[in-house]
Amino acid sequence: QAQSAGVPIIVAITKMDIGGAQPERVKQELSQVNLLPEEWGGETVVVPLSSKTGEGVDNLLDSIILLSEIHEYTGVQNVPARGTILEGNMDKNIGPVASCIVQAGCLKIGDIV
Repeated sequence: QAQSAGVPIIVAITKMDIGGAQPERVKQELSQVNLLPEEWGGETVVVPLSSKTGEGVDNLLDSIILLSEIHEYTGVQNVPARGTILEGNMDKNIGPVASCIVQAGCLKIGDIV
């Protein structure tokens, strides 16, 4: 659906901390479904990462921010946020804390998620 909509696609290749990870094989499989990685001359952003070690997560976030700036994506400011919680924890000093991706609307500090 993303391809037919003509929107940018970011692919996160996970589990890079596991021995025998084969990111080149994944890129080859992506190219077979017309998702050519940028480093091969295509437009698909491919970011290898490890959720376990955190390696590559900053690159993924940078890629998301860069694409949103290039395409000038903005959110609707006057509606409640809608999105996905990535992780959450309880901070003993400030209470519940969550990392999330806001897909629509505006999320402010203190909003209930």
